Amino acid sequence: MKTIHTKGMKIAISIPDDLFRAVDRLAKLNKVSRSRIFVQAVREHLKKMENRHLLRSLNEAWEDPLTDDEAATLRLGQELSWDAIEKEPHGF
Repeated sequence: MKTIHTKGMKIAISIPDDLFRAVDRLAKLNKVSRSRIFVQAVREHLKKMENRHLLRSLNEAWEDPLTDDEAATLRLGQELSWDAIEKEPHGF
């Protein structure tokens, strides 16, 4: 077994015994360190939180009704899209 040291912050955390045993089994099964399991879990959790924040921001942005100018621009864009689609050759 080869030991690899990487730069990183070493921390101490307290977790329930059953969670420790589950992580330990998973680490052994996948032949990785427990630290790697925790790092991957935290990364995935952070990404999920970022995505939730982005979705919440988008929902807030679209919460307000469109102004007349925005609605007109949207309709024009839709018409231009349909025009472009109709001019496309239909054969594959």
